Amino acid sequence: MNIDACVKKIDKYLKKENVQPYIVDVQTADELSSVVEHYNVGENTFVSISDYCKNDEFPRIDNFLDDLSKRTGITFVTGLSTFLKLQGERILKETLKNILALNVQGHVVVLTYQCKKFLHFHDPRLSNRIYIFNTDTTSKSSFVFTNGTISLPDNITLINGLNNISAYYEN
Repeated sequence: MNIDACVKKIDKYLKKENVQPYIVDVQTADELSSVVEHYNVGENTFVSISDYCKNDEFPRIDNFLDDLSKRTGITFVTGLSTFLKLQGERILKETLKNILALNVQGHVVVLTYQCKKFLHFHDPRLSNRIYIFNTDTTSKSSFVFTNGTISLPDNITLINGLNNISAYYEN
């Protein structure tokens, strides 16, 4: 699916009374930026999963899911898939499946990054609410976790705090 087809599908969803969450998986930072730029207007709300993190910790998924279920209006979620990938495939698939099964008050679109191989569920009711960009995946970044006392080469980008990792990785 390309950006135009995806926008049409999202727009169709946002006009429905159906308020079950949708997932849109992008393969490049440019695609993510295009979707965010297109929908970052009006009363649409963008929520970064890092807002649910304390410094240098993983997000509190239970708090996030509770908040997401109570939100009204249109909410787009970014950064979630990066944290979930760090916790492993099982957690990633389980959490995304739980989000798709969530009862929400408003419209929720979760933007995932390079997760197409994890978004195949046997339940067609879930699969109908997943849109995947079919572009080639850009190269993936490598992460090395270290403490701040080790000197790093100049070509290495230092991210201070686990809570900041998704913003860097998805851009």
